[in-house]
Amino acid sequence: AIGDVSGKGIKASFYMTFTKGVLHSLSALILSPVELLNQLNRLFNENATRGTFISMIYGILEADKRQFTFARAGHNPMLVLRSNGDSEWLKPDGLGIGVAKGDAFLKTTKESTLKLKEGDVVILYTDGITEMLSPGNQFYGEERLERLVRGVRKASSEKILEIIVDDVKEFKGVAKQHD
Repeated sequence: AIGDVSGKGIKASFYMTFTKGVLHSLSALILSPVELLNQLNRLFNENATRGTFISMIYGILEADKRQFTFARAGHNPMLVLRSNGDSEWLKPDGLGIGVAKGDAFLKTTKESTLKLKEGDVVILYTDGITEMLSPGNQFYGEERLERLVRGVRKASSEKILEIIVDDVKEFKGVAKQHD
């Protein structure tokens, strides 16, 4: 799972902690990502302040089958770089957690299965990466992220993560972080 809560500070931290606890509790009981997010949405709506929401991707990776079954609740698109060099941005339909109640969430949020091959790379991130500003007020952006990962896609996942973080820090320079 990866997610991003609206707002900042203690309130946002509380809602993300709440969400993490619900995910931890339900993940062993509900094996459908879209149904798990639906239950999370119900509980979140019962407990969160109106106007607060969380974007999220939640999925189950079955390594032996080389597949990732996931649902996207209004989160950033997922970048997939295939071992042959092809790339795609996956953005299946989905509403943020806390945006809608009842059937509207289920009607709008779709579950998808991504088939993977050896050497494929999947990148999940938050807007804190792509919306990082340079000292000249330019966004880091999805294009730069894709270009960077394309160049290092054969590295280990740990190394790719390190390279992304280092590149974002270098891009940011002395600019104040806003997210």
